Amino acid sequence: MSERPFSAMNKYIDFFYKAFFKVHYICFLYILLLAIACPYQNIKWAGAISLGIVILIVKKYRTLHAYFNLFWKRIELNSDTFFLKLQIISLIILFIFSYLLRVNLSWDYGQIITSAYEYARYGEIQNLAYYARYGNNQLILLFFFCYFKVMLFLIPSATISMCQAATLPINCLIIEAAIQMTYRTAKICMGPKHAFVSGIICLSCSPFYLYSSIAYTDTLGLLFLILILYFYLMFITMNHFHKWWFLLLCFSTGVIGYYFKATIGIVIIAVIFDYVLRSHRKSEKPYKSIIIFLIILLTTALSVNIIITNTLERYTGISQTQYEENKFPLTHWIMMSLNKSGGYNQDDVDFTKSFPTVDMRKEANLTMIRERLHERGIIGTLSHILYTKWRRTWTYSTCAADDYIKRHPVKPNILHAFFTAEGKYYLIYILYAHSWWIILLMLVVKSTFQHINGQDHIFVLHLTVFGLLLFLSFWECNPRYLVLFLPALILIAADGLCSEYY
Repeated sequence: MSERPFSAMNKYIDFFYKAFFKVHYICFLYILLLAIACPYQNIKWAGAISLGIVILIVKKYRTLHAYFNLFWKRIELNSDTFFLKLQIISLIILFIFSYLLRVNLSWDYGQIITSAYEYARYGEIQNLAYYARYGNNQLILLFFFCYFKVMLFLIPSATISMCQAATLPINCLIIEAAIQMTYRTAKICMGPKHAFVSGIICLSCSPFYLYSSIAYTDTLGLLFLILILYFYLMFITMNHFHKWWFLLLCFSTGVIGYYFKATIGIVIIAVIFDYVLRSHRKSEKPYKSIIIFLIILLTTALSVNIIITNTLERYTGISQTQYEENKFPLTHWIMMSLNKSGGYNQDDVDFTKSFPTVDMRKEANLTMIRERLHERGIIGTLSHILYTKWRRTWTYSTCAADDYIKRHPVKPNILHAFFTAEGKYYLIYILYAHSWWIILLMLVVKSTFQHINGQDHIFVLHLTVFGLLLFLSFWECNPRYLVLFLPALILIAADGLCSEYY
């Protein structure tokens, strides 16, 4: 009697997997076509030229693959050591880029560095309203406050510029740590050969180098995201009791990471969903393991959350009244996603800010959302999401790094000539970045296609990326938000090169 429901449940789960991957495949195939067809910045034929470069690479694939196999045979036994040496070279390049591409303090990044420095030096946060409004920036403020406190203890005369510069080595080390953990995660999933390939893809990813000059949540959150995936994959691949410690680490990292970057919540949801489906698929009576899983999740989430909230409350001192006066409801970002560009808009911020309470802001946002939906209609709204927002977010091959490094550079130099839109040699960089991005998307599409018929797969990676796609479809979009998820995209791309699945 017990076999029937178990068999029926597996049929439903298999059907869901197939339906999911078909939708996933169609969405990313469409995004790939957008990346090829749409003009990039003011370079009309960037997509077409990049596609030509990709076609040449694909034509030479067999030759390149043969060379890689010969190379792999030479380094196979020492691939970890060899990759670490490549990372050291990459780290040196990151240090150079971070120093030469430094920017003066502006937007949210400048606000946090300024507040942390003033707090460390004068013992007071100057702009509490900002942190009451954007609560997700409180933990990074506290992190830099502690770091600058140490800096000022060692060098009492340290200026804000010196403290800002001191954040860059930390930023570079975190990026390289995230690359190393991506390599190790791929090793669990696909073995050492494809781990090495995923590592090379990471080391060739230009946004990592450009964003090395901006120590903000996008790069600082990288390590949290890949650690969550690494700990979870360690948990599901182990068969003894100690695996539950990895789950504890996974959720602890997830809660802390959420306070650095809220979109990390997408990964945690993907982990939960993946485990529930996986348990149902592998066991007739999965409820015991699912209950233990949920108990660890809730216990860890509550414990870590209490520690973090109490610490933030102690050090920021933001009162409930200040939250009420300044906090933006979630509806604000949904409303902003429906403006003309689908992204950040200062007029929308001023509109929400003009109402005195959270409830009034929420009601005003909902009214504006209804107006914008009614004005566009169903077809117009779908066009806005599937073309305006997806194109703006998913076809921007630099992840907007070229835009952020040109905002008030400390000292324009030869790198800006290559990496900013007004630069003399910008076309060279864009053709590289866009070709890299098209190859990445092609491999993501290939990986998704490989799993349509229900082959074994690491569902959590695909679900994470697809969850991000859905989230940014209804939230304020910005290509910078993809930086945090590049490790997951790169792992899927490596899977697209892989013929043996986990």
